[in-house]
Amino acid sequence: HAVANDQYIRSAKPSITKVQTVIYFMSTKFITLFGVFTLLFFSLQSCGPRSAEQARLSKNAYDDFNTKEYDSALTRFENLISIDSTDETYWTMKARVLFSLGKKEEAILAFNRSIELVPEPINQAYVFRGIAYSNLEQHDKALKDLNDALDANAKDTTALMVRAALHYKMKNYQQQINDCSRVLELVPDHAEAFYIRGCGYRRLNNLTQAMDDYNTAIQLDPNEFSYHNDRGFLLTLQKNYPLALEDYNSVINVAGKEDKETLA
Repeated sequence: HAVANDQYIRSAKPSITKVQTVIYFMSTKFITLFGVFTLLFFSLQSCGPRSAEQARLSKNAYDDFNTKEYDSALTRFENLISIDSTDETYWTMKARVLFSLGKKEEAILAFNRSIELVPEPINQAYVFRGIAYSNLEQHDKALKDLNDALDANAKDTTALMVRAALHYKMKNYQQQINDCSRVLELVPDHAEAFYIRGCGYRRLNNLTQAMDDYNTAIQLDPNEFSYHNDRGFLLTLQKNYPLALEDYNSVINVAGKEDKETLA
């Protein structure tokens, strides 16, 4: 009965569904994070032998991407590629724009070209190509890309988080927990790592550790509604309905308009 109840609640609970379709989760959460890294990377690359016109076009293209004007950004990055088809950053950004437009197969082709152009792995390209592969349910290819990224830089916490999420999707819960634990060794206050590790513990029926991780995630980031939603779900499984109600009230209070529509 408990298992049936668990399945029923999961079928109705969007944040668990978000974790199950975790590459969407990663693409929305981590694309923002990658924006910071890419801006720095893009700026450093711009210090190379580029014309003033290329520098202007690059800035406009990235501005379009940052403001989610993806169609315009795609046109600009394609123009930049026509000027210099050997610049891997143009291909990487074109791939990211295509990914944001939902054109995952085309994004993979652009990531392929970016990776071909450099002698050493660009972790960003490997990670995002891995995300695209996972969206296409090509999990083995996704895992290989993330492994390659981590072989190049074992301390890449973003690659570790995406791989942990992929392990969840593949039902490799212990590997998911291991990757999150590695992140927490590197960044002890990483709220999302506690949250995703807690999801893995719950799947392994280690409910005490799952609750500890959800509690820590909420302490670190009390305004993330999905943490409250999942803890409320776990409290419901434990029949602790008053505390579960408090968490679900927090979801309603914290979630933005778009997230409230998702929960409806």
